[in-house]
Parts: sequence; structure tokens; C-alpha cells
Amino acid sequence: MRIVASGIVQGELALGLPQEGNVRWTARQKAAVLRALSNGSLSAIEARERYMLSLEELADWQASFSRAGTGGLLSKSRLRLRSAERPSY
Repeated sequence: MRIVASGIVQGELALGLPQEGNVRWTARQKAAVLRALSNGSLSAIEARERYMLSLEELADWQASFSRAGTGGLLSKSRLRLRSAERPSY
């Protein structure tokens, strides 16, 4: 593996992992971290240090993903916007 300018190992780019210190999370980025955790290319300790996440946050992401897939990882404000956009019949 080769380190690129952002400090991410080149192989991690293919996994879709966000840059270190990311503070604004998309559902896709959360799912990429969960995939990396499940396939062993990222440990929980590495994820916590790299992204400043708590174990509770990771557990919440996993539970949400297990329940509803990537859609379950949308931010709460995004979920409110989606429900407001739906017509009420």
C-alpha cells in the first residue's frame, strides 16, 4: 500500500473511507467505515482514533445499518427532511 498526500493509505481510498478527522458524516462514509470494520481492514481502535468516534457511536451506526441498511445511517435532520418531503395522503 502507498500513502497519498491526505495521509490515507491508497488501498483505503478504494474502500471509500473518509479522510482522517472527518466531522461531517454522510451515510455512505459511515457505511464504508462499517464495511472496513467488518472485513478487518480497519480496527475499532483505529476507527476511534482516526475519526474521533466513541464505541457508542460505532455501535449506534452498526445497529442502524443492521435495521435499515445505508438509509438507516442518514442523519436525523436528513430523515426529518425526507419525511417532510413525502406527500401525506
